[in-house]
Amino acid sequence: MACLISLKNISKSYIFNKENYKVLKAINLDIKQGEAISIIGPSGSGKSTLLKLIGLLDIPNSGTITINGIDCEKISESKQTILRREFIGFIFQSYNLLPDFTALENVIIPQSILGIGSNKATAVAKELFKELKIEDKVNNYPNQLSGGEQQRVAIARSLINKPKLVLADEPTGNLDVTNTKNISKILRSVSKKYKITTIIVTHDMDVAKNSDKIYSLKDGNLEFQK
Repeated sequence: MACLISLKNISKSYIFNKENYKVLKAINLDIKQGEAISIIGPSGSGKSTLLKLIGLLDIPNSGTITINGIDCEKISESKQTILRREFIGFIFQSYNLLPDFTALENVIIPQSILGIGSNKATAVAKELFKELKIEDKVNNYPNQLSGGEQQRVAIARSLINKPKLVLADEPTGNLDVTNTKNISKILRSVSKKYKITTIIVTHDMDVAKNSDKIYSLKDGNLEFQK
């Protein structure tokens, strides 16, 4: 199976009160197409920072990130933006749904950005709603949905462009135990069905256990757990 993502000696530090804080220290990681990966660690350990680097939302101080054979350091910002839009889906803890848009409208936004027509985008979105068992919520606004339903809408939005990679930052952090289990199973299911590589950042070992591999991040160092 081909390597989809490769991180080589990735380091990241921030300046705070004139002090240099090293968040990530020479991270090395290879992830194959279709693998489900979880990264666990305490708050402030750099999990979200690492996810932002992989998602091309930030740049490392040193090291190289290769996605689908592309050395991301060697391409322009505009090409990075295109790669991010077409190749990567994002899921956030806080759902990040636009309150004045219906569930359906939220999901088809990424398609609109790519210039895909409304009818085609709507058809694809409704298939995802059906698969995620929220087909009766297409016209609801975010404030009319439960936390679990909002996260399912967010998952549908992350999948609408048929990405090869989905990055999920604490996707169950705001959910109760039942919804946490459901969302965790859904993420694993779609990963297998569509052969999508998923990287989940979580503090919940029960969520991490659904992955193919688990890594822990502590004191800036990434270690393989299982």
